Amino acid sequence: MSAVILLQEDLLFKAVNGGGKKDEESKESKPKGGKDPNKDRTSVLAIAYHNMGVEQEFLRSYHAAILSYKKAVNFAEKNLGPDDGITENLRNVYENARSELDPSFKKKKTTGKKK
Repeated sequence: MSAVILLQEDLLFKAVNGGGKKDEESKESKPKGGKDPNKDRTSVLAIAYHNMGVEQEFLRSYHAAILSYKKAVNFAEKNLGPDDGITENLRNVYENARSELDPSFKKKKTTGKKK
């Protein structure tokens, strides 16, 4: 949990302060190829939310796990894009967890079918 908080604070600080570095320093730290250096941190934070869900699921805190998985998906969609590979994987995990762990979701799915 503390890793998530640290990453959130770091990303927020960079967003508010425009990266928090002088122009010369930010040019030096930017990797070759023009890749956004914050994308890695953003990916790590989305995966950290997912990992919290895994731990909560292991502890049989199913509702909290589903919320963490959902937070991972929402964060990834917003910051990585809906078509990013990480976002798609997180979305699949969330949908599977919801269908397996949420009893109200199962009822909604089965009541809509005709026999």
